[in-house]
Amino acid sequence: MKNKRIFNFWAFLWLFLWSGLTACSAAGTPTATPQPATAVADTPPTVTIESTATAVPTDTAVPPTQTPIPSPTATATPPPSPTPAGPFADYKLILGTGGNSWESAFIDPGAVIFHEGQFHMFYNGISGWPAHVMVGYATSPDGENWTRMTDEPIFTGEGIEYTGVSLFVTSVVVADDGTWMLYFYTIDTGNFSGPGKIGRATADSPFGPFVADPAPVLLPGPEGSWDEHAVLHPSVVKTEDGYAMYYDGNRGDSAVERDRQIGLAFSEDGATWTKYDIPTTTATIVAESDPIFKPGRSGTWDNDRVMDANVMQTPDGWVMIYESSHFLTDRQRWDYGLGVALSDDGITWTRPEDNQFLSTFRDTGWMNIYLVTAVYHENHTYLYFDVQSTSTSPTAIYFSSFTGSLANQ
Repeated sequence: MKNKRIFNFWAFLWLFLWSGLTACSAAGTPTATPQPATAVADTPPTVTIESTATAVPTDTAVPPTQTPIPSPTATATPPPSPTPAGPFADYKLILGTGGNSWESAFIDPGAVIFHEGQFHMFYNGISGWPAHVMVGYATSPDGENWTRMTDEPIFTGEGIEYTGVSLFVTSVVVADDGTWMLYFYTIDTGNFSGPGKIGRATADSPFGPFVADPAPVLLPGPEGSWDEHAVLHPSVVKTEDGYAMYYDGNRGDSAVERDRQIGLAFSEDGATWTKYDIPTTTATIVAESDPIFKPGRSGTWDNDRVMDANVMQTPDGWVMIYESSHFLTDRQRWDYGLGVALSDDGITWTRPEDNQFLSTFRDTGWMNIYLVTAVYHENHTYLYFDVQSTSTSPTAIYFSSFTGSLANQ
């Protein structure tokens, strides 16, 4: 009996110690830590995010529900506010990457319009890069506070033969007959400088379904022309005679050759376009069309290139908000800037003195600025652009506004 009690005691002690060691081992097992993706300056970084969505919607999918979806907050901590400068002195984060997998990595403002009492935004959402860009839809009563209207994209680049890797929507117009027209440019090889073409998609409602035209509406120029490599960033303005499209073109986007310039095309119906051409210019580079806005003089902030023109008609004339960028060799980073140009006729443009109002180099809270969109409505200019606070962070859409005439600044 005594030996049996001793055996039971040691068995109990062994079981107690074994249970304690097992618990400690389980608690000490490390968990995996997600690693941030790296980025390449001047283009949205390569980020691979596993999607939890079941199937990628097509352009001909059943129109999404029109019940407003509350806008998720930004996934990243807002970067520090930039240094106030120029007419757009105050900036506010209005949309971050959403809870949907198709807009989980990057977001940009795409195209914005004021129509029938409210603002409409067709924003580009990206789950990683390279990937098909999906276009979402949001509305706002005041241009500042936005609500996502669907949890599914209303347009994608899939199934369109000429889009290459992807596309980005940058302009929207509503025709007299009520047709909604989205204008986009293509990313044919994954390089944001081109080659690229300009296309159009139409729908009877902002909820879609949007159907792309079977062919691009604007192509690069012939070999040797100023826009032979790519036509990008369309900005379409409705005029008394039809439509005017501003776009940037390049021969390869060489800063040394300062070859990214802004061109112009005209259309009566929004589908068939003719590039602006000065008959007396016959050199090969401008034989078939002429740019209407070129890089600035040597040493200025926009000396390397001009791009992403956003053109508006105002009571005081035509206003262009555009972007430029150049690489700072000593700091090994890109500097993105925004500026203003003015015109009486929409063709001949001038730069006001000190026309730059934003710089990522000067405003050190931001690393990159990518796409820009601007809208004029009732003496107010509404500005939207996407910002990346670090080279590995998601983008977020920022907003600023200005009351009055930019022509008098």
